Amino acid sequence: MISESRGLSDAARVTASQEQTVSVLSDRGGRVGQLLLLLPPIRALCRHTLQELLFKQTIGEADFERLLGDVVHMPRPH
Repeated sequence: MISESRGLSDAARVTASQEQTVSVLSDRGGRVGQLLLLLPPIRALCRHTLQELLFKQTIGEADFERLLGDVVHMPRPH
């Protein structure tokens, strides 16, 4: 599950920890666990690919980083 990373000193320990985490999360079956399990493959995709897949049909050619910043800083309704 892990990819080679600079500074990784004990790949076997990291892999074992990831497998244990996957086991616990899959046993609980919650949505948060499912989303967490999707993070490693999503991180492997480049930003441009994600923008093309998820947003191009909806928002067209927009600056994804600016859009995300605007969404995060939007005032919340009370």
